[in-house]
Amino acid sequence: MDVKILPPFMQSAGRIYQEIQLPQGDIVAFTLSDGCQLIYCFSDKTPNHVYFKAFCRGGNRTLAMTDFHTLHAAISIADESGVQGLPPDRLAQAFRHTPFCLATFFDEAHQGIMGSCQSTYLPQLLHLFRLKLSQPRICPEVLAHYQHAMLQRLKTPSKAKEFDRLVAQSRHLSHFATCDSAENINALSAERLLQAYQHYLGGQTDFTYLIVGDIEKSQVMKLAERYLANLVAKRKRQPLPITPAIVPNSPIFMQGNEQNRSEVALYFLCDEIWQPQQVYLLELLAEIVEKQLSYHLKAQESQLHGLEMVITQAVEHPQIEGKLHFSCPPDCHARLLEAVHQWFDEFIHKGVEPMWIATTLIQKNQQVARQFDSLLGLFSLLDESYTQTQSEMLMYPDLYAKTVSKAKLDDLAGKLFCRQARFEAVFMP
Repeated sequence: MDVKILPPFMQSAGRIYQEIQLPQGDIVAFTLSDGCQLIYCFSDKTPNHVYFKAFCRGGNRTLAMTDFHTLHAAISIADESGVQGLPPDRLAQAFRHTPFCLATFFDEAHQGIMGSCQSTYLPQLLHLFRLKLSQPRICPEVLAHYQHAMLQRLKTPSKAKEFDRLVAQSRHLSHFATCDSAENINALSAERLLQAYQHYLGGQTDFTYLIVGDIEKSQVMKLAERYLANLVAKRKRQPLPITPAIVPNSPIFMQGNEQNRSEVALYFLCDEIWQPQQVYLLELLAEIVEKQLSYHLKAQESQLHGLEMVITQAVEHPQIEGKLHFSCPPDCHARLLEAVHQWFDEFIHKGVEPMWIATTLIQKNQQVARQFDSLLGLFSLLDESYTQTQSEMLMYPDLYAKTVSKAKLDDLAGKLFCRQARFEAVFMP
C-alpha cells in the first residue's frame, strides 16, 4: 500500500483517561479525553486482521422525513467518492494489494462508520476515518452514475418493491416512502448531498469505538490517542422517536410476482417493555417455531421452501414484532396459511414442548461457541451487545440460557401469536 498518498495528520494527540479490564473475555474499556469510550478486544482467530466501528445513537428514527432520500443518496455516493484530495481511483490503487474497506452506515437507531483491514494498516484506516468525517467528497461522475441508475429503476418499476412498500406502509402508518421521483433525483446536487452528509454524519460524533482483532493493546492505545481521543465529540441528545406498528384490519394479497410461486408472510405484534435481556428469549422462541413449523408443514407440502421465523424488538421500542415467511406453489398458499393459523392456535394452547426447548438451547450454545471461535463472529457479538446496551452484557448468551423457562416462553408466545396479533400478506404470480 502506498501510505504516502494520505496527507499529514497534524492534530495534537489526545489522551486516555481511564482503562478498565472487563471481568469476562479479553475486553478492555478505555475512556478517552473527549469523553468517548473505546472497547478493545484482542483476537488472533484471523491473523493480522482487525475490525473497527464508530457508532452513536441516531439513524432513521431521528431523521427528518424530507431528508430521507437525500441523506441515503449522499451516503451511497460519498462512500464511492473518496475524500477531498483523494479520488476513489487513487484510493483503490493504493489499497489494491490488501483487503481494506471503510463505509458509512445509517440504520434505524444508530449511525457511524465501520471498516476492516490488515492490522498493520489500522493507522491508515483511522486516518481515513477522520478524513471521511472532516473532508467528505461527492464525485461528479459517481453522482451522475447514481442518478442514471435511479432513473432507470423508475422506468422499470418493481412489483416486488411495490408489495414491500404497501406492507410497510400498512403496518407503519408513518413509514418513510421508499420510492422517489425523477424530479427529486435530477435535483440532487453535489453541494446539497455534501451538506446533508456533513450535517448528519459530521454533526454528531459522540462515538463509541470498537476495535477487535489481532493487534496488541499498547498499539491500540497509541492509535486511539493519535486518531480518536482528539476528535471533538459533538453531541445531540435527542430521543429515539417511537413509530408504533399496527395490525391492519385486512390482509394484503397482490399479484405481480415474476416467479411462479407465492411469497407468504404472516406478521405478529404485541406490546412489551424493551429489555435487553429478552433478546435471547426472542431468538430462542423464533428458532423453536421455525424448526417445529417447518417440520409440520413439509409433511403436508413438499414444495414449500425457505421457511424462516424472525422475532425482534427495536432498541427502546415498546413492541415486539415477528415475521414468518415461506414460498410455495401458487395454488397452495391459502391451504398452507390456514394450516399455519391452526398450528399457532395449538402451539399457544399446548405451550412449548420441553424437548424442543432443550434441543434448541444445545444448538444455540454450539452456535455461540462457533461465533467466539471466529474473528467476525466475536466482533458481531461485541457489536450487537454494545449498540443495544452500551455494555458487554449480551455477549454471553449462555448466562441467559440458565434463566430460560417454559413458563416464560409460553407467556411470550401467548401474547405474540394470538389471532388478533396476526396479519397476512401474500405476493402471487
